[in-house]
Amino acid sequence: MKKLQVLAILLATLLLLAACTTSTPEGFPHQCNSANFGMSHITVGGEYATPSTEEIVPEREALIAALREHGYTIEEFDTPLGLDIPAQRVLAIRDDTFIDIVYGLSIAHAIEAVLQYDDHHPIYFWAAQNGHFAYVISHRQVFDDAGFTSMANRGIQYSRCEQCQPLRELWENFNERS
Repeated sequence: MKKLQVLAILLATLLLLAACTTSTPEGFPHQCNSANFGMSHITVGGEYATPSTEEIVPEREALIAALREHGYTIEEFDTPLGLDIPAQRVLAIRDDTFIDIVYGLSIAHAIEAVLQYDDHHPIYFWAAQNGHFAYVISHRQVFDDAGFTSMANRGIQYSRCEQCQPLRELWENFNERS
């Protein structure tokens, strides 16, 4: 009897894991809700270091050049997606992959921009408000193609698959508890 119970629990666990990982696109982390509101740290020579956002996010011109080199079509805008404020937005698309990034935002506008991205894109590899930057990236390969070298962050980070709770809901719940 105990063997049957253990087997049933093991089978249920495996089915749950399979449901969460099989519907996520290639390049996604293997967990559904992966959110961070705050700073992430990296270790340099045994010491914790928090790189500046300028060290994490590629400069606009370098990002555009890297993406063109990898065959992306580039569009530039002077406002973020869904917001009526001035900023430098770059949208790069290749086949079914993309990056949408905004430079030159206040931190409050960067938070709202990343929430707008989440409202607009139901599935993505990575969305972040990183200091004065906001971006959403469809797949891990785009992250690499764009010239990012670190997932370190000073702000919001989120990965989203079909079963994930929308980031805006998580953000509102986080603010209510804070």
